[in-house]
Amino acid sequence: MNRRLINSTLLFISLLMISLSVCSQDITDREMKLKEEWKDMKVIDLFRVFDKKFHEIDTLATRLAVEVMLNKAKKGDNKEDYLTAYRSAALLCERNGEYQKGIDYMNKAIPYLKEYPEYYNKAAIYDIRGSLYESLGNYEESIKNKIEALEVAKEEGNIAYQISLMSNIAFTKGIIYDTKEALEMHFESLKILEENPDAQYIKEEYDDYLIEIYINIVKAYTYIKDFDKGIFYSNKVLKLCEKHDDEINRAKVLYELGNIYSLTGEYDKAIYFLEQASKNNNEGDHLNVFIHLAMVRCFFYLEYYQETLAELQTIEKLKDKYKFDFFVLQEVYAIYARTHLKLNNTEKAIAYFKQGEEVFKSNDERKSKLSKDIIERYNMASFDERVNVLTNKTKRQKTIFSLGLGILVLGILFFTTYYLNIHRNNKRKFELLITQLEQKSKGVIVEERNALEIPEDRIDKEKIEELLNKLEKFEKKYGYIDQKVTLHSVAKQFNTNTTYLSKVINQYKGKSFVKYITDLRLDYAIDQIKNNEKFKLYTIDTVAREAGFKSTIPFTKAFKAKTGINPSYFIKNLK
Repeated sequence: MNRRLINSTLLFISLLMISLSVCSQDITDREMKLKEEWKDMKVIDLFRVFDKKFHEIDTLATRLAVEVMLNKAKKGDNKEDYLTAYRSAALLCERNGEYQKGIDYMNKAIPYLKEYPEYYNKAAIYDIRGSLYESLGNYEESIKNKIEALEVAKEEGNIAYQISLMSNIAFTKGIIYDTKEALEMHFESLKILEENPDAQYIKEEYDDYLIEIYINIVKAYTYIKDFDKGIFYSNKVLKLCEKHDDEINRAKVLYELGNIYSLTGEYDKAIYFLEQASKNNNEGDHLNVFIHLAMVRCFFYLEYYQETLAELQTIEKLKDKYKFDFFVLQEVYAIYARTHLKLNNTEKAIAYFKQGEEVFKSNDERKSKLSKDIIERYNMASFDERVNVLTNKTKRQKTIFSLGLGILVLGILFFTTYYLNIHRNNKRKFELLITQLEQKSKGVIVEERNALEIPEDRIDKEKIEELLNKLEKFEKKYGYIDQKVTLHSVAKQFNTNTTYLSKVINQYKGKSFVKYITDLRLDYAIDQIKNNEKFKLYTIDTVAREAGFKSTIPFTKAFKAKTGINPSYFIKNLK
């Protein structure tokens, strides 16, 4: 059986290695085939291939096309080829989330653009650089490049690019300045598109431009909290994505729907759309940051605070990795602070409130309309007041803590002294009890019966002697450890009445019947604990029941009353 299992495992591994080898060989073969196909192609023609493969999300072909274009541009030292190759490389970097690397490519392209002003699509160079800056949250640089691109597009008479750029500028402007004015710009772009369906570059990609404008309209309606219209245009985008099997824009609009529902308080719907957006996302971590942020909002208001912190930490990692500086990320500090406040972590809450205050002040300088929305939503404008309240509260807590600590120290000293006194007393009582037991075992302690004189005038002497003998036998046979023992049962056993037996015990044992039985049981328990190793291993409850008590409480109480120490202390010190 083991040999079969080993052989099967080896066969599986061999097949897996062969499959991987074949797959790797297939990739290598395809690379060689594509390079062979492209070796005589011009860079501009290769760019058209790249553009097609880029929209098909063919990772291998797009990467290889960029590599070949860059090599061809370098060999030919052609400015136009450099511009096209750098443009393609930057687009691929944006797709892969390498935003700064993409900006670096565009920065290399700009000087060539100045040296070669007749380049057929100058607007695209500035537009791509603007988009890369936008992906990092650098809206100031983004809008500068977008405006530059728009001016160039107007000079070139490129209506398609003008429409796209107007919508993109409106989006950025909506974040920084005025969303309502931005919304008007989006509809102006939409109007121009609808009036020029047959314009150059528009006819073939009409729906692509339409989707881009619709998504920007959704964002604008979300910012002004007109959520119904945001959902309306989101559904328009979904239909177009379904028509063209457009996974990239599908992910974008699914996020927008999730974001809307996270703001309307429909958190189950929000989480559903956000999860779908994450599954469909081919846009990279730029979109993931926004998905996580909307998820944070859902978890916070659902009071899932640990999940909220986990999502916030994911955002921080992405932020640190890519140096994202989106205005919406200021919401992170607000929710961080409020989450720690809910978890009663005042120190961390104050730290995040202060950090958030600094970010909000910085963003105020950047004239962000979005920052005002978040200040209103989370009451961040009153940071100073809240921080002061929490700081004063913390100071009071520290003062109370210091006083409490002092009292605690005094209390510890008092209770230590008290405990030591108790310990000394218990030790003395324990030693006394052991001494008494040792004396009893040697016959030093005289039996109570011998120590008492029998009053002849009160009870018949022979009758008394008979009962005392019966009691002695009762004690030797441990009759008292039966939990059902009562005055009535013993009197019946001794052929006497309860009154007569009670008088004998009271007069000749010096105690009531109940006290007499209790003392016998205690003496039995003490003797067994001291001399029977098995009893030392018993629980207090077991010892009590073995001695005739019905439970631990009466046994412990009686033991303490008789000896001055607890049975647990007695057992512990005997070990």
